[in-house]
Amino acid sequence: MSSKAAPILQERGLFWWNEDPIPDGYFAPQSAIGGVLTIEAENISLELDGLLPHQGNIFDAIITHQGEKVDKPIQGVLSASGKRVLLTELIRHGGQFRTNALSTQGFLAFECLIADAPFPAGARPEVISMTVNLAGLQPWFASEPLKVQRTEIAVTATYTHRKNASYELDNETIQINFGPGIKRSSQTLSLSDEIWLVHSARAPTQLDQQTDLFGLLNDFFILLTGRDFSLRRPTLKLRDGPVCEWHLFRGEGSEPTLISGKECWTTFPQVRVQLGGLWRRWAQLRELSGPGIYLYLSTLRRKDLYPEHQFVNLIWGLEAFHRRNRAPSETNSTSKTIERILGQINEGKDKKWLIGKLKHAHEPSLADRIALIVSSLPIGFDRKAVNIFATECAGLRNDISHFGGNEKDASYLDFVHKLQRYSRALSTLYHYLILHEIGVDPKWLNEWIHKGSRSYVIRQEFIEVGLIKRDKKIKGKAG
Repeated sequence: MSSKAAPILQERGLFWWNEDPIPDGYFAPQSAIGGVLTIEAENISLELDGLLPHQGNIFDAIITHQGEKVDKPIQGVLSASGKRVLLTELIRHGGQFRTNALSTQGFLAFECLIADAPFPAGARPEVISMTVNLAGLQPWFASEPLKVQRTEIAVTATYTHRKNASYELDNETIQINFGPGIKRSSQTLSLSDEIWLVHSARAPTQLDQQTDLFGLLNDFFILLTGRDFSLRRPTLKLRDGPVCEWHLFRGEGSEPTLISGKECWTTFPQVRVQLGGLWRRWAQLRELSGPGIYLYLSTLRRKDLYPEHQFVNLIWGLEAFHRRNRAPSETNSTSKTIERILGQINEGKDKKWLIGKLKHAHEPSLADRIALIVSSLPIGFDRKAVNIFATECAGLRNDISHFGGNEKDASYLDFVHKLQRYSRALSTLYHYLILHEIGVDPKWLNEWIHKGSRSYVIRQEFIEVGLIKRDKKIKGKAG
């Protein structure tokens, strides 16, 4: 039986509404109340020893408004460390009566900022830059700046500085900074390779915008590497405020696992020059595509999906992607045929009825959408094989949606295995599609497909679903 993980932080302190000013010479206002701040993997909570001012009576604070959102932040100072904290996006939670008629009051926070200096009273935080330590991504950067030499009497470590990268975009700047990380103690000295990403906006932004930005950055590196990866907790530089750690209620990831550079779809040297453009197009594509992006990412993050769920997520995502990113042809023959037929009907009711029935008849079928997307990828598949593959994918989706999933005269286990084969191929094609759409050079994508560490596995996946024949090679087309 697993024990509960120790809190990331648990410390007593004094807390008050952020709008209450701190008098000169004091570290907290008179309205401050003692309490305990606890930050756990999936929870940020504050338990106060009493009620903050202007909360109404005890019954209102504890019973009536449980779960109610609080429209102002709480600031505090921690007793042991002296750190300053700012809790935002609060909801009321918990609290109890005491025998002396006082009460405790609890809050849950969506975000907690921790700094060495006080936060400005009253103003909600405005962020001017975010810094993320890219620990774990060193292999993707494909360099080894640290070299260690050992002799009988000494150990020598040499760090070779690399050139930082900077990308000036319309409303933002992204910098990739390299440098040595040095830690000293009384008996040890450690030297590490550190890489930081600094994102700066032209105008200050709110915390909710930073939340979206952090998620967008995390997904960006998941796509470039092809590995499910959680970035470390970032630090924020506030306008008219301190640099602070940023804790999010959605959870603190464990120490990042070092990825394998051989398993990445791309490497930093391959995309270094165009990284700013890739980032800009990635942000635009996610905004435009919506579920055409999210549904694929969900299959990367969730390893516990049922085979049916994984497969339909991929199909739904590709269908949504095609609807949002591919304009319908103006010379669609089906549309012209429908218009001609409707023009021959004089009875108003009949015409109205038929218009309703044929409302979506001019749209491509699911099989057509899949075939159009796969054929657009410069991998080099035979068009006939793509059409057969797309038709099979559409049929499997229809079997799941309309007939309970199991093909006629087939065992459920055989059906699941078939779904898994098609899901593996679809996942590879989907990843290729997104990277191709944001501008990664097809040369690098095809190199990964044909020569990468998973090239043999990918080839077998394509053979299993009929996209290529076992005795033939495929050659990627020029981008």
